[in-house]
Amino acid sequence: MSKKYHWTEYFISKKGEMLDLSTLFAYITNCFITAVGLWYIVQRSKQCLDFTVTIHFWHFVMTCLYVGFPTLLSWWLLTLVSCVVSTFLGEYLCRNTELEDIPLVGVRTNNSNNDNP
Repeated sequence: MSKKYHWTEYFISKKGEMLDLSTLFAYITNCFITAVGLWYIVQRSKQCLDFTVTIHFWHFVMTCLYVGFPTLLSWWLLTLVSCVVSTFLGEYLCRNTELEDIPLVGVRTNNSNNDNP
């Protein structure tokens, strides 16, 4: 057995299945959808990591129930990268929303007309 084969067995399953471009595209799309979901639902940058890890944990559980324990190194790497990218994008979107000015409606400014003489 060559070293090249030994290295590639971590990326190719026993059935000959390998992570392809469609899987990679699905994970990238999932990162953006998760980040927008965090921005819309969570709305707090401090909670993005918790929610992202929870989402990926449930993805891991469903994967174990559906196809068994994932043994591919590429699956683990892709899931880890997806978790990190989703967290950073979600925190970026939430932080930008948190830093926006709060509109104060009905507050008088110094330039407004005062009724007092």
